[in-house]
Amino acid sequence: MNLQTLRRTIPREPYLAALPSALPNRCLRAIATDLRREELASFEERRGSDADVAGPIMVLTQLILGRLRDRNIELFYLTPQRLFEMLRTYQWFVEREVVARSLKLRVSKDDDDLLRVIDEHVDASSGTEPANGACIN
Repeated sequence: MNLQTLRRTIPREPYLAALPSALPNRCLRAIATDLRREELASFEERRGSDADVAGPIMVLTQLILGRLRDRNIELFYLTPQRLFEMLRTYQWFVEREVVARSLKLRVSKDDDDLLRVIDEHVDASSGTEPANGACIN
């Protein structure tokens, strides 16, 4: 799914619209597919694969920025390693939501668990500037 479609489909506010449980089925499946393709490409060490994680990164960033605002954190450093870890975490929750919808068995605490994990990453990356990373403020 391209970025324009994601932007039109997922509102920026409230940022909680980017939680897997809030995503429309089409977006949820597209994000799950993009993340899975990227995972397979990295596992198989394929270069030039058709994996595109721009959409999932955009949606994850929406959640991160929302958490930063909620917690009044003005400075956050995002290293490539931290982004990779957060994408894997987001993928896990996205795939859980796909399964939950398929089986019609949702675990209500998944949203809170994902936000808690994002907060843990934010806490670990706030304050001290890493050697290689982007600053989000």
